[in-house]
Amino acid sequence: LGRPPVESINTAVYLHTGTMLAAVYYFREEYIDILEQTPEYLEAVKNREGVRDYRLINFLVVSTLLTGIIGGGIYFTMLSALENIQNAEMIFSVITGLALLATGFMKLRGEAALRKTSETNLTDSILTGGLQGLAIIPGVSRSGSTVFALFYRDFDSRSAFKLSFLMSVPAVIAAQIGLGLLSGFTYSSGLAAAVITSFIVGILTIDAVLKIADRAEVAYLCFILAFLSLLSAMI
Repeated sequence: LGRPPVESINTAVYLHTGTMLAAVYYFREEYIDILEQTPEYLEAVKNREGVRDYRLINFLVVSTLLTGIIGGGIYFTMLSALENIQNAEMIFSVITGLALLATGFMKLRGEAALRKTSETNLTDSILTGGLQGLAIIPGVSRSGSTVFALFYRDFDSRSAFKLSFLMSVPAVIAAQIGLGLLSGFTYSSGLAAAVITSFIVGILTIDAVLKIADRAEVAYLCFILAFLSLLSAMI
């Protein structure tokens, strides 16, 4: 809509409030379990033993930290430079699309992905958290980059999308707090309507995506996401 990159990113972060709430609602049982395990997890961290037993919490903590470090660094140091790069959005969309295409072809030639949500490790956290941080760059899809990373790490389709949705919640909360402290919390009736709309669409989208993921092979999902990324670069 002709707005500068920084203003557009700030607005996009606020709009993600709706999709974040949709993820919390859809995966409420998982988040209730996480909250119930948090005291035990903090005790394990304090005692420096048994931390590895909390794989999902470790995944969310490490990936969120990496997202904040990389995304925050780009936000404060590179966004102004990106304004001077012609067609930056198209370039990053094409890069994402090509990466997904390459992953899809690798999956066609390799064995089927078998890893599940409960099998995350430190490498998974670092890779997905780092790529989620890159999503602060205009043209880089948060969901596309994180799902790409999880496909690359051999997670099955449903687990990859589920982890991508789950890790969006702490990342958006952290981004909201950061932007709120830096530029103040903003509110308008138009923004509220947009957040409500993104919540409703988010609920419908999560359900549809997971149903598709249950039926589709990883390689073909990579091709679909690649097509969407390349299509967005041409629009």
